[in-house]
Amino acid sequence: MKNRFAALCSVPAALFFCLFTLPAHGQSWETIRAGYNYTLVLQENGTLWSCGQNDYHQLGRDNQPEGAIYQTGTSNKWASVAAGYQVSVGIQKDSTLWIWGRQHPVNPDSLYNDVPMPVQVDALHNWIKVSAGYFQIFAIKTDSTLWGWGDNNYGAVGNGTSIGQKIPTKIGGTSKWRDVQSGDQFSLAIKNDSTLWAWGRNDVGQYGDGSYVSKNFPVQVGTAKDWKSISAGVSHAVAIKNDGTLWAWGINQNYAVGDGTNAFSRNVPVQISPSTDWASISAGDSYSFALKTDGSLWGWGYNGTYQLGNGTANPVTTPTQIGNSYDWKAASAGTSHSLGLKEDGTLLGWGDGSFGSLGCITGAPVPVELDCAFTSVEHLLPEESFAIYPNPANRFIYVGTQGEPAGEYQYALSNPLGMVISTGRIKDASQAIELNGLAQGLYFITIKTAKGQQTRPFVKI
Repeated sequence: MKNRFAALCSVPAALFFCLFTLPAHGQSWETIRAGYNYTLVLQENGTLWSCGQNDYHQLGRDNQPEGAIYQTGTSNKWASVAAGYQVSVGIQKDSTLWIWGRQHPVNPDSLYNDVPMPVQVDALHNWIKVSAGYFQIFAIKTDSTLWGWGDNNYGAVGNGTSIGQKIPTKIGGTSKWRDVQSGDQFSLAIKNDSTLWAWGRNDVGQYGDGSYVSKNFPVQVGTAKDWKSISAGVSHAVAIKNDGTLWAWGINQNYAVGDGTNAFSRNVPVQISPSTDWASISAGDSYSFALKTDGSLWGWGYNGTYQLGNGTANPVTTPTQIGNSYDWKAASAGTSHSLGLKEDGTLLGWGDGSFGSLGCITGAPVPVELDCAFTSVEHLLPEESFAIYPNPANRFIYVGTQGEPAGEYQYALSNPLGMVISTGRIKDASQAIELNGLAQGLYFITIKTAKGQQTRPFVKI
């Protein structure tokens, strides 16, 4: 289904933006991610949209009034995104890796860095999969290597230390990986041989290896070589095997595991349904969703804010069908709100909509279409408006205007983690911006005018 709308204003040739509001029925959504009180969604046209809590810029944009879902930036190149605990990450169609929101402390005395908009992590074009957890980020490259960085309490990064990592660090040596999912300071990953591995926090059996011992490096979970997909919740996990069976383990308060018991935890995988037609899964904060191959949606676990969408606030002890529809494409479990996607691209939400995490509704006990206003609010100048030279640069860098009127421009230099290093103003292209004091590496310069802004990368040599 294609977008069916027209812009409500004309677009000057020199500027690729206008403010417009779109009806929800004209949207075709492709990817949904429910994070910690916030939402990220992708349209099939590659644009990124967001709503909800934004105290650390996890939406990748400035705050806007609640009651709508706003576009983050103007890029139409997004391929995938992940929403964690106040931190977000995404991959664009050119296989570049981007990050925004709250970052990790690299030592006990450091502060959490706030990255206000998506910034490119490095200059590489070989990233294919991402996952965001509790101040940890993990990503897989095209060569199937696994990389992680962020806060390293409990050895959550998995690189064999407890020292926070500022940049992507290889995990598991030369091992080949095809999936990784991160929860609250623990992670699970599947290798190309379909074995399952875990690391980080393990105090409630998050690994599923029969222990409660935390490790700072990947350890294999059992000996099975038939794991198909995984999903890490806050402190529990759900998985599907190659035969279509459904398994879960970890914290089991409020029936999070879904095996019909309320035991404190399960530290080994437990099969929670006799069915063999499970297709996809999503684990949240002590509750989970699973879709079957027939397009039906099932849920279980904690339900105190109606996040299961079955019309009650009672916990559900085993996988139970939600409604009677058979046209579900995806579901995403967050902390207290949930998202769903129908085959026709319709976006639905339910649970607690506090902080604006459900856009235009404050909450719902059952899935409802998010018939919201979807508002483009970013003002980005076209890339050809400015030229950055020389690039790479040594002592100075210059900004040349192309088609922009003469005047004074603001600029900000930042590193790949979004930390602003310096700011200033320039009046014309002959004015140099000094780079003295900067170490060699990748940086970004953001140019702001009265009409908008543009961010460009450059290399200091």
